[in-house]
Amino acid sequence: ISKLFGYGKYTLGTNLSAVIMRNVDTWMLGWYISPAAVAVYNVAIRIANLFEVPTMALASVLFPQAVQKAEKEGAGALKGLYEKSVSMLFVMLLPMVIGVVLFSDFIVELIAGKDYAEAGFILNITMFYGLIIPFNKQLGILLDAVGKAKTNMLFVARNAIINVVLNAVLIPIWGVAGAAYATLFTMVIVLFINQWYLNRNYQVSWLDIAKNMRFYAVEIPKKMVAKIKA
Repeated sequence: ISKLFGYGKYTLGTNLSAVIMRNVDTWMLGWYISPAAVAVYNVAIRIANLFEVPTMALASVLFPQAVQKAEKEGAGALKGLYEKSVSMLFVMLLPMVIGVVLFSDFIVELIAGKDYAEAGFILNITMFYGLIIPFNKQLGILLDAVGKAKTNMLFVARNAIINVVLNAVLIPIWGVAGAAYATLFTMVIVLFINQWYLNRNYQVSWLDIAKNMRFYAVEIPKKMVAKIKA
């Protein structure tokens, strides 16, 4: 019970920080501008959130696998699991992101109507940081799996603080787009900090990630073609 409580208090802290991270932009938009600005922003966010589904699905599969590998191989198992999972997700999401960016105005008008046409530009921004989410999300999943729940909680709390500061700075400058830029810049900053941490502690490298991306970019289309032919 003591061990479960010790683990649970950190995961609770992680979840609370994640809630702040995910919602602070809309809270601050409503405070700085108006509820109408939040409505426009939410259209883009809800569409972009659909593309988090593959990330969450893989996370649910990866966690028990990561726990088993960590028990057998130690924390060193994190390198291979991380590089493979983020590479696969990136390759899967990239064509979707490109498609949404190319047809963002049409998609917004189709889903929300012409009254929310300005959300098309916001959607473009949110789709770009959608490509970064797998890198940061998978790190959190794997840190929990190898018993570093406290580190994960501190990382997510750090992300939330950065996002709050950037929203406070950028929303008064760029309005609704400022909230999207704040999250994008937060994701980019966090990406580089996390990759430094991963490289230093688990020897995760950009080169190995790129190699895995190349592998999945070839293998996934091959499997899809094979299934179609079958």
